[in-house]
Amino acid sequence: MCSPGGPSALRLSGEVGISQTTLSKWRRVYGKLLGMENEKSTTKLSLEDQHKVVLEYRSLSSSEQGAYLRKKGLKSGDIERYELTILNALKSIGTGGSVGRPGKSKEVKELEQRLSETERDLRFKEKALAEAAARVVLLKKSRLLFGLEDPEESG
Repeated sequence: MCSPGGPSALRLSGEVGISQTTLSKWRRVYGKLLGMENEKSTTKLSLEDQHKVVLEYRSLSSSEQGAYLRKKGLKSGDIERYELTILNALKSIGTGGSVGRPGKSKEVKELEQRLSETERDLRFKEKALAEAAARVVLLKKSRLLFGLEDPEESG
């Protein structure tokens, strides 16, 4: 259960007759005693801890790196993700901005505002056109109903 590619707690519980929750608890307890960290706790490392892990990992030879990852309960993809997080943090410090989505340029903001004004104007004109069309239909129906002449026909 503790080795990479080992059986899951659920599968092992079916084989040995011990509940899955008990096996998972044992894995957590004895994993800590053996120096293996819980996988969930390593995913929420602070930026400083991620930096420390990356530095330790990169200082090792390729044969030692595998053992280090197993001991920490990490995968090589975690190291790459930590490196990207650190690079993004450094970029944001260098630009004085915050981590996250980049801000919109002044030109984009102006275009978005013009677009929203144009859409609002279009909705207003569509309503006015629909109202005018309804009036024309009502006028024609009232003339037919009351037998009034169409001023355009008599013209």
